[in-house]
Amino acid sequence: MVESLRGDPGSYRQQLSLLSDRLRRYFVRCLGEAAHEVEPLVQETLIDINARRATYDRRQQLTVWVHAIAYHKLMKHRRRSGRVLPPADDLSLF
Repeated sequence: MVESLRGDPGSYRQQLSLLSDRLRRYFVRCLGEAAHEVEPLVQETLIDINARRATYDRRQQLTVWVHAIAYHKLMKHRRRSGRVLPPADDLSLF
């Protein structure tokens, strides 16, 4: 992420690709049977990461920052869907 913040587009594409895979696994674990809803959440989260990348604090782990964004997207999704799903705030899932 640091290289992408410096303007390296190749690094940014690679970082987004890695994050996409990780986000997909996270949302699949959290959503269980609602796995068909994973891809929209991944895309929404990547859009948010892109929009907020200037706020990333380089002193903190990237995964913690990304997990916070993903967790909030998941909670928003749960509120919209009205379904009760198991808690997903466990960082070990990410």
